[in-house]
Amino acid sequence: MTEEQILYEGDWLRFCRRGTFEYVRRVRGRAAAIIIAMTEDRHVVLVEQYRHSMDCSALELPAGLVGDEVVTREETILEGAQRELLEETGYEATRMHLMHYGPASSGLSSELMYFCYAEGLVKRHEGGGDATENIIVHHAPLVTIHDYLASAQERGLSIDPKIYLGLYWIGQRS
Repeated sequence: MTEEQILYEGDWLRFCRRGTFEYVRRVRGRAAAIIIAMTEDRHVVLVEQYRHSMDCSALELPAGLVGDEVVTREETILEGAQRELLEETGYEATRMHLMHYGPASSGLSSELMYFCYAEGLVKRHEGGGDATENIIVHHAPLVTIHDYLASAQERGLSIDPKIYLGLYWIGQRS
C-alpha cells in the first residue's frame, strides 16, 4: 500500500492522496451521530438548515459531530447524539439506542456515521442549533411523510437520503 500524502489541512478537514486516489479525513470529531427521533404523536423530527456545500437548504435527520470540541472530546457516541438532539431540536431523549454504523461515503471520506434511535422525547426548548447554526425544526407526520418530503423537495429543499434509512429503523422499532 502506498503512503498517505496530505495535500491540504483546514480547520475541519484533511485532504489526502494515496497513489492516485484522493479523499478527505476529519481533523476534528471522531464520528457523526445521526438521530432518528419520533414524537409521541408519531411525528418524525427533522431539521432544515442551509448547507454551503450544496448552496441550498437541506431537510435532514438531526445530526452532528461527536468529540469535535475540547469540552466534548471524551463523550460517547450516545452522549454526542443526546447533545446534538437537544441542541438542534430542543428534545431530550429518555432513551438513546445505537442502531447501526458505517461509512458516510466510503469513496470520499473516512467519516463514520452512527445511527441512533431516540425514544421518550421530552421538549426542553425550541432548538435551532448553536450560535453558528440557523436550524428550523420540522415535525413530519409518519403516516404522510413521503408526501411531506415530496412537498419539501418541490419547495426547493434538498432531501437527505439518510431520512429514508431513518424511516427503515422506525419501521423496525414500531
